Amino acid sequence: MNMDINLKDNLINALTNKDTDITPVGSFPATCMTELMVKDGTSWPKGHRDAEQMAKIASSAYRYVGLESMVLPFDLCFEAEAMGCE
Repeated sequence: MNMDINLKDNLINALTNKDTDITPVGSFPATCMTELMVKDGTSWPKGHRDAEQMAKIASSAYRYVGLESMVLPFDLCFEAEAMGCE
């Protein structure tokens, strides 16, 4: 297996019916978990307004749990916008 997989490109390939290195796994709804916020010293509602805290919350499931995707916990439209949707 290729250990240098670009997970974003791999996901986009899957969504556009192209070959992938691995089957992508993602959690598109928010993965904001109290236990992970405590671990990172973040909190609600401050994490909704503070970019640094939001980034920590978004990446916590990847960093601590190993989920392939990072999800902005409070804006479910951002992912679609980042991929070009208007």
